[in-house]
Amino acid sequence: MDAQGNIRLYGILVPAPRTLDNKGIFEGVRRFAFLLETTRPGTFPDPPLIAALLHLKSPVLARAALLLECCHFVSRCNRGQWPEWIRSSHHRTLSLGGPLANRGTPSGTRRMHSLQRTAGRYFYQWAIQIGDQLSRLIDIKESKEKAVLKMEDSMEDFFDDGEQIPPPLVHSVAKLR
Repeated sequence: MDAQGNIRLYGILVPAPRTLDNKGIFEGVRRFAFLLETTRPGTFPDPPLIAALLHLKSPVLARAALLLECCHFVSRCNRGQWPEWIRSSHHRTLSLGGPLANRGTPSGTRRMHSLQRTAGRYFYQWAIQIGDQLSRLIDIKESKEKAVLKMEDSMEDFFDDGEQIPPPLVHSVAKLR
């Protein structure tokens, strides 16, 4: 065992276990869910902030919990389970009867639908930002893998003893003819 708590077993280094503050993660997700429920669409969190969740210097579990909370919120809204303040944001007029007494005012209903459309636009922008970040991460990873594989291929081709002739050597010999 070394100073950091790592253990060496049969020549393999096993890192020391790290504990996570589960209560802290749950409390953070609970606060994040509260902010999602109580703020106007687009005020919190804005799309670049959602995309930046992927790059936080925090445990994967914490980042995943925040992104899953966003997914859960969007899914609930898609099923019509909007936050209560959006559903009840229209003002009702007090009337004492009549056939239309239980309907909301048209301006209140219009305001509710406007808030829902705005939220939908921001959900779409969240998706675009997250998709851009994921494609950048994949491109970076693929370019690094390609460079490593290309170097390994070139090193393998020229330094291995064998019966086969490497393609770069074949091409250079073909130019000599």
